[in-house]
Amino acid sequence: MTSLRRIVLVALPAAALIAGAGLAAAEPISGQWTGSFKQSNEPGSYAVAIDFAREPAAIDYADQSCGGTLEKVGEKGATSFYVETITRGGVDPATGHGCLNGNVVLMRTGDTLLWGWIGEHKGQAFSATAILARKP
Repeated sequence: MTSLRRIVLVALPAAALIAGAGLAAAEPISGQWTGSFKQSNEPGSYAVAIDFAREPAAIDYADQSCGGTLEKVGEKGATSFYVETITRGGVDPATGHGCLNGNVVLMRTGDTLLWGWIGEHKGQAFSATAILARKP
């Protein structure tokens, strides 16, 4: 398990947060989505699940025993921007293990969601990506 997988909040560019700027609004994301993500600085992959039935949406990282919420902060076309707040299994300052908050970008493409996560911790940049499928 990576000790620095979740990262401190990073500001998203204000221009990217303007809802529908010049593009038609996409159908809202709903239901449950699952997949495996790859972190840029780590080998292997980790499970991620998002449940949009709750408000705010719930995100779970089962392999890392942590999870939290996604608060939507913007949208442009088929892309939505979220602030992730870890509410379970946050980083332990003494050991450096656990999950930190971050920012999530979701882009709906047909029956899949492209998931991107960015953040930083102690001056080090991190990112992760995944392709999620709707849970039946």
